[in-house]
Amino acid sequence: MLSGHRSYLLVGLLHFLCATAVFADPQPALVDQDSTGIALTREAWRKTITEAAPPGPGCFQVTYPGIVAKQVPCGPSPVRPRFSPPTTSGKGGQKIVGDGKGYVLVAPQRQILSRVAGSFPSIKGVTSVSTFAGLPGERHSYTLQLNAKTSVPTSICQGLGEHCNVIQQFVYTTSDYSAPGDDAEIGISYWVLGADSCPKPLERYGSFCAAGSPTMKVPRIPATDLDKVELWGLAYPGVYDRLFLFYKDTIYMLNTDTSMLRLGEAWNWAEFNIFGKDAGGEAIFNPGSALDVRLAAVFGGNYKVVPQCANGSVTAEYNNLVLVDGSCKTWGYPNPAGVGAPYIQFSEASDDNPNVWPKLTFFNPAVSGFDKLQWTLQIQQTGSGRQWRWSQQNTSSWNGFMRLDVLPGDRKSDGTVAFSLGDDPVVVFSGKSPSCAKNNAGVTCSISYPWVLGRSYTLTIKSAAQDPTQPVWTGTVTDDLTGISTTIGTIAITSVGSAIFTNWALIPPNSAVYATLDSSQSPPSRFSECSELPFVDAVVSMPVGYYANQPAPMTENSFVGNCVWYDPVAPGQYDLRIGGAGHE
Repeated sequence: MLSGHRSYLLVGLLHFLCATAVFADPQPALVDQDSTGIALTREAWRKTITEAAPPGPGCFQVTYPGIVAKQVPCGPSPVRPRFSPPTTSGKGGQKIVGDGKGYVLVAPQRQILSRVAGSFPSIKGVTSVSTFAGLPGERHSYTLQLNAKTSVPTSICQGLGEHCNVIQQFVYTTSDYSAPGDDAEIGISYWVLGADSCPKPLERYGSFCAAGSPTMKVPRIPATDLDKVELWGLAYPGVYDRLFLFYKDTIYMLNTDTSMLRLGEAWNWAEFNIFGKDAGGEAIFNPGSALDVRLAAVFGGNYKVVPQCANGSVTAEYNNLVLVDGSCKTWGYPNPAGVGAPYIQFSEASDDNPNVWPKLTFFNPAVSGFDKLQWTLQIQQTGSGRQWRWSQQNTSSWNGFMRLDVLPGDRKSDGTVAFSLGDDPVVVFSGKSPSCAKNNAGVTCSISYPWVLGRSYTLTIKSAAQDPTQPVWTGTVTDDLTGISTTIGTIAITSVGSAIFTNWALIPPNSAVYATLDSSQSPPSRFSECSELPFVDAVVSMPVGYYANQPAPMTENSFVGNCVWYDPVAPGQYDLRIGGAGHE
């Protein structure tokens, strides 16, 4: 789930652990202790399982109070990466969780991580989370990602160029279109960035090298149980990688027979959270949701090192929560919470304050011309009030106006986008889509639009062709993160009675440019912003790069400007040709 491709995610950590060291170095292989007749506490049982050496490569599970891990079939490795490749800089705003933004655990100088565990020690108000809101079976659809990277290359990068580096993702993901109780899976995604070539068995995907571990089927976990879930990632140099998923009284284990990226040589950075599925997906929580997120870590066998809290994210996926400013705290071991390792913890919550409404920040001035008006803005957080409205208006090719409007909606996360054409006495504007309605000045099209804090959007009005006498104009709003474009509406420009409307955008270079007026019909009886034009057959040359309403060299039978011909006797009989295209 790196930016641009799919990847696996990290999960919860040590709230369930006792105050004793739970991240100790591996011990001899598991021993069946059931025969001793000694009942282990859950804390002691988990400690026994996690400190034992792996039973071998493959997929295993064990349920309390059992001690012997049972091997189960693994699923195949993904043919292609499941998620998006890593991102180095996010598109989101300052508080959006994921897609380049978030709180992460960083090792102090010269310290190397061997185990990291992610958990949600507290959840409040959570009833659902979905990646594809409104689709059947998607009420509990998300991924948990524990993403790991290094600040220096591992030995896998030898001979692959000076920019080579690695990212590894330990992931839990729900299956597609399933109900709670159906299958989900865990697995590991491997990424090599900036390499001149791809080391085997990784394969090239765009500018990245990628591979995936085998997968393991696990229960589909409802969002209401997030505080019962923990996800661990383990990496030992040159030995193996391991992924643990804890849910209720069962531990699910995926063990590899090698450390593909040799992450354990230099692992010093970890990210954990809940995100959307697929490439760039968003996990959408219900309003009123709040989570505490914890990452606990062990640096080799050292429990005394205190991790650092930093800003960052490598996942391309994200959620609709916002980080609570200043909430990221660090703790050593032992600690007041009784967590069995040093950890960081932070908070995130849905932004549901009815007194807080978005503000808009405009990335750049409007891009405008006779055939286009474009505006890019970002939705950010402001302190209070919803009395905002922004408009951008531009003179149109018919000397009227084209305007974009952004207004608040009924909820903080909603807004209204609108575009309008109008204000010319001889031109009729008709809405060609249900979202459009006539008014005194022309036509306005508007739709309700679900703004997301931190995202940027591009609003555009554009004609159907460069020659703006083409009568159809369309307004769109595009989510710059997903690239999804939504039509605001479509407006047609038509003539009134005998009026013929025309003018020109920038004439393409090297094009045949001329205009003729057929004098076999009645001469015009009205001019609007036209220079003197003889009523005879005429061919008028205009220089390349000529704009309507801008001076051009005047020659015999030439004219400039936007012109409207109107004849009450012979309506619509004039044939005005521009560039060989006739419009009546």
